[in-house]
Amino acid sequence: MDSQRQRLKLAQQQHLSPQQLQIIGLIGTPMLALEQQVKRELELNPTLEEGPDPNSTPQQDADSTDTSLDAPSPSTPTEETDDDDAISGVAYNGSAPTDSYDPGQRFRAPTSFRDSLLEQLALRRITPDIRELAEYIIGNLDADGYLRRELPTLADDLLIRYGRRVGEADLEAALEQVQSLDPAGIGAHTLQECLQLQLRNQHGQAATDAQSILSRAFEAFAAKQYARVADKLKLPEARLQAATDLIRQLNPRPGNLWEVDSATQGQTIVPDFIVWVDPSSQQPVVRLNGRNTPALHISPTYQAMLKDFTPKNGQKSPASHEASQFIRQKIDSAHQFIEALHQRNATLTAVMQAIAAHQRDYLSSGDIQHLKPLILKDIAQELGLDVSTISRAVNHRYAQTPHGIIPLRDFFSEGAPTAHGVATTRAIKEAIQLAIDHEDRRAPLTDDALLALLQQQGYALARRTVAKYREMLGIPVARLRKEI
Repeated sequence: MDSQRQRLKLAQQQHLSPQQLQIIGLIGTPMLALEQQVKRELELNPTLEEGPDPNSTPQQDADSTDTSLDAPSPSTPTEETDDDDAISGVAYNGSAPTDSYDPGQRFRAPTSFRDSLLEQLALRRITPDIRELAEYIIGNLDADGYLRRELPTLADDLLIRYGRRVGEADLEAALEQVQSLDPAGIGAHTLQECLQLQLRNQHGQAATDAQSILSRAFEAFAAKQYARVADKLKLPEARLQAATDLIRQLNPRPGNLWEVDSATQGQTIVPDFIVWVDPSSQQPVVRLNGRNTPALHISPTYQAMLKDFTPKNGQKSPASHEASQFIRQKIDSAHQFIEALHQRNATLTAVMQAIAAHQRDYLSSGDIQHLKPLILKDIAQELGLDVSTISRAVNHRYAQTPHGIIPLRDFFSEGAPTAHGVATTRAIKEAIQLAIDHEDRRAPLTDDALLALLQQQGYALARRTVAKYREMLGIPVARLRKEI
């Protein structure tokens, strides 16, 4: 029988305080989510108020507002920060530029392509049964607008789930209604059918030849074997070119494109930083964008109430004791939230300043060739932060530069050897994209030809590396890029 024993064991463990967890969470919180979080804190904590601190001087307000050029405080939070370093202030004055900005202009709720189809269907004069089946088909379309399920399968689902027996003829009639809606090509089962649906209302020789290509030589056309297509359909080169140009104008994913367009129309990127290079000192300048984050301070009214609840003779009634405990707890919570915002701004500013210092030449010229190799670990070691903290600081954040709005992730890129030193992978991808943009479409550049071209520019790469970068850019192989 096993005996039970007691042992003493010493172990060192690291735990994050609630204040540290709050700071880390705020560092990774995007600007729009931060605005909502500040509003939520204002609603839940009555001791937290919006606006400048009435007890501070104008100079203090100015000092706390300008977070763009100050170096980060030594207590910038990491996973190893001591809790004693986390509390140092009582007011948060944001970092808002003077220009106004209406957050209501940033987002518009987009309508999905399914809602658009249902609205069009509601205007059709069709029987209620066909309308219901058409609505059911619309609900089964995927994000690209395709109906990936066969009609007999839909009929089985209707019978099993709703006990409704539907004939295939009724489903075909409902599908015909869906396929006649805008955008053209909706409700197709395959790419071939999607393109044919978009051509069925077009007339002319090019449209007729395009329909023949899609119905009789689609596989050869998809493989860009134009000689086989021309030989099979007996098409002269001019007609084949016209039909091919017409097919290229069609939309292979009508539903997906509609969704992307609506999302783009309804959303605008708001940069988290404004970055430029000072022309006199040639040093990068970083400004944290806090235009929609209000100034915060502790309510003087509740501070006075806390003093009033403190008895002069040292005795408290149960009611006053409970009230003072509640107020003190809320004030402490407000202090922590304000200081967490300070630490968040200091950390984000420090990270962006370090990035801008490394990429000063790129910020000055806007030339991708001036982008220096940089990884998250470089910034983490420079600032004495954890790599995970840097990752949170740069994810889904943008900087407004003289050359446009740039995702912070784009400032980071690994290096590759060249004849002149080290180049970033982004510069290599840019060179590949530029070469393919200017290639002869009748004889596209193969990976071997791209490799030779890049080696002439001084890039020491392997062929498999060139193929990997081409695939990362979403560029197909040379055979599939060939045109007539």
